Amino acid sequence: MSKRRLLLVDTARRLFYQRGFRQTGVDVILSEAGVAKMTLYNHFGSKDTLILEALAAEDQAIFEHYRARVGRVSGGPEAQLGAIIDATEERISMDGFNGCMFAAAVAEYPETEPVRAAAATHKQRLVEFIAGLAAEAGVGQAMALAEALVIIVEGTVTAAHVGRSQSAARRGRAAYDCLVDVALA
Repeated sequence: MSKRRLLLVDTARRLFYQRGFRQTGVDVILSEAGVAKMTLYNHFGSKDTLILEALAAEDQAIFEHYRARVGRVSGGPEAQLGAIIDATEERISMDGFNGCMFAAAVAEYPETEPVRAAAATHKQRLVEFIAGLAAEAGVGQAMALAEALVIIVEGTVTAAHVGRSQSAARRGRAAYDCLVDVALA
């Protein structure tokens, strides 16, 4: 990926996350990135394509964060399964936390199938990632557990965003740990 393309994606991702997709005009992105309008259209063709690229970059960043957090855990697959909620707590406590970018995109573009597809793909990838960890930990119904854990992760992120409180992380962790404990018993 060229430097300018990467700069546009990173700038758009940050601004969309901070300000929203519809509230962030192309001119603001171009100004922040310090590139000409033609550069944007040469690389992406439209704001809609840039939105999808920003969502893809967010997906990649989130999974890099999850993989890194899981990779730092010693103690085997059971402990690694718990690292997902640790990574979620870390995301919630980051400066500039503003909820789930995918949920925001779908809320702003409810009828736009490519945006919905990007969000659905991200959520399914998370389910599959957690299911893989659960299977390695010996959970018999790894996919069912993963689907339930993703609901807890998403609920934790939403509660932290709406309530602007770290107590959501504690409640999310309690629910997550309880469900994992039952599954591993």
